[in-house]
Formats: sequence, structure tokens, C-alpha cells
Amino acid sequence: MDTTAEPLTTETSEAALPSNIEIVWTDGACRCNGQVGAVAGIGVFFSPGDPRNLSEPLASQPTNQRAEITAAIRALHLAKNGPVQIRTDSKYLVSAMTQWIIRWKHSGWSQEIKNKDLFMELDALVQQRPLVQWIHVPGHAGVYGNIQADALAVRACSYQEASND
Repeated sequence: MDTTAEPLTTETSEAALPSNIEIVWTDGACRCNGQVGAVAGIGVFFSPGDPRNLSEPLASQPTNQRAEITAAIRALHLAKNGPVQIRTDSKYLVSAMTQWIIRWKHSGWSQEIKNKDLFMELDALVQQRPLVQWIHVPGHAGVYGNIQADALAVRACSYQEASND
């Protein structure tokens, strides 16, 4: 299984894409992050009209970081078998999966790691694939796939707020 050792950008990676790689955009959103009453949602975007596009509330421990990680988990569950490129505006997620995880795994996951449960789940899914590339894209900068994933995540927050009323 091949994972990218360095975070990529869309500029450096487009030419190097395997022809069968599936591109998926992910985003997490959280209103009142870190406060009582916070609501979070995830967005997963494959392409316009794709039935796998997902807008889903994050019910447990709603934070922005947990929403970002959960969106990537859901993306890998929904993606076709084979290589996947995850595009996200979360530097936290990209750094965790391309840099920090090496140290975490080397230590046997023994150190204090924020969101360790989700990172362990995500890593297990990554290990099942021949390739997972992690691409950081600028957030709120007019990038079409990121705009779509963000809209799905924000909509999911609204679902949860409406159900809490």
C-alpha cells in the first residue's frame, strides 16, 4: 500500500495521477465549535449528481476536527475500490495523515493523540487501499469541489440544528 509521504497540492499532483484514481472532496463544519450546544456536519463530494455525495450530521462529540476526519472516513467507505485522492481544506487532516501518523504508529499509538479513535479508524481504511493521496486545497477560495463539500457539511449542521429544535 502506497501513501504519500508529503502533502500534495493540486498544482504538483495533477500530472502524476494514476488514470484510475478516484478524486473525492471532503469537508467538515461545526457551529459553536468547542462550546456547549455545538453542532457539526460532514460533506463528501464526488461529482455533480453522484448518489454517493453525502451531507450527514456528526452526532457524537461535535467539533470541526472530528467532522473533518469523519468526512474522510465516510469518503473511503463510499469510494470505489482502488486508489483514491482526498482533497480537503483541512491542513490538520493532511498533516496528520502524511506526517504525524508515522510517529504515532511507530510508538504503537501509545502517546496522547487528540481524536486517536478516528485516526486509527481512518488509518485502517487507508491500509486497505493500494494508494491514498492527501491533497490540501485552499478553503473558501472558489475551488469548485471544495465549495460543494463545504455546502454539504454546512447543510448537515442545519439538519442537526433543526432536529434539536
